[in-house]
Amino acid sequence: MEPSGTYIEEKKILVIKIKEYVYATPYVIDKKRKVVFLKTVYPSRVLADKYLKGGAKNESNT
Repeated sequence: MEPSGTYIEEKKILVIKIKEYVYATPYVIDKKRKVVFLKTVYPSRVLADKYLKGGAKNESNT
C-alpha cells in the first residue's frame, strides 16, 4: 500500500521473443476497466540467457 493509502496493483513483466532475442515489458492489469497497460519495452540479456538456452551467445553458433 502507498503512503497515501491507495492500493498499488501487482506489477508483472511480459517476456517477448522477437527475431531470436528476448524483450521485456512491465505491465499492470486494470481490473475495473478490464484493460492491460504495457510500459516501455526493453531488451534483456538476463531473460535471453534464461529463456533462449544461452541467449545471445547461441546466435553465433547458428
